[in-house]
Amino acid sequence: MYTVLYIAIGLLSLFALYFLLLMPRAKRKEAVPLMSAAYAHRGLWGKRLAENSLSAFRAAVEAGVGIELDVQLSADGEVVVFHDDHLGRVTGENARVREKTAKELAALSLSGTGEGVPTLKEVLAVVDGKVPLLVELKSDYARTLLCEKTAAILDTYKGPYMIESFHPLIVRWFRRHRPAVVRGQLYSWVYGKRGNRSLSFLILSLLLLNVAARPDFMAYDVECQRVLPLRLCLLWRPYRVVWTVRKKEQLLAAKGADTVIFESIEEDVLGAVKEENL
Repeated sequence: MYTVLYIAIGLLSLFALYFLLLMPRAKRKEAVPLMSAAYAHRGLWGKRLAENSLSAFRAAVEAGVGIELDVQLSADGEVVVFHDDHLGRVTGENARVREKTAKELAALSLSGTGEGVPTLKEVLAVVDGKVPLLVELKSDYARTLLCEKTAAILDTYKGPYMIESFHPLIVRWFRRHRPAVVRGQLYSWVYGKRGNRSLSFLILSLLLLNVAARPDFMAYDVECQRVLPLRLCLLWRPYRVVWTVRKKEQLLAAKGADTVIFESIEEDVLGAVKEENL
């Protein structure tokens, strides 16, 4: 009898501890204007415009929507805007981003458009504060240096922005060194995907480092909304950002979110997003 009781108390205590570890930062008013815009995933690209290109960012500015973009470091330490670790899918170049200098990256062609990989500084000059930015820091290489250099560039930018990352230690870096910056934890269930069964992927999937990162918002995969760790985390009522909405019906799944990250390629998702006032 007592053994069962002790086990029950122990399990409840572990659950309570786990629930506390999931706790994000309490909502703060600085995030409100940033949540009032929908964000075009890697710019408003498609047809003749390449993802994460200056043209895609100009198109988003003209459409009056926010911009989500990805940053990482070049071989010479410049903060460049590109999503993949490898250049092959978008440029055809058989190399990693970090193996090329910013000048070499600028000479490549994004999806055959003739536009090269831009630097973060070039993108900021184009956007010029006209729409809010959601800057994702990639976590594949030199995380701390990327945080330092990205933060230094954004410190001089006058427009509205927030940051996000899949890596909670990047989010934690901004918590410690730029506490005023609105920060978000990107989330998808990654454990077991593509053979990723290491302890680190399990920790990420269970959100065990939220206690260190204390994100202002959770940016989660529209396909993972029913995953238990995320559902428990959302009970703390953080700001919610849903990604990546590619179909109109996915907007229904995003109901209740504060905003969405969307693509408007195959369907008029942009029109649907504006119609839903997201």
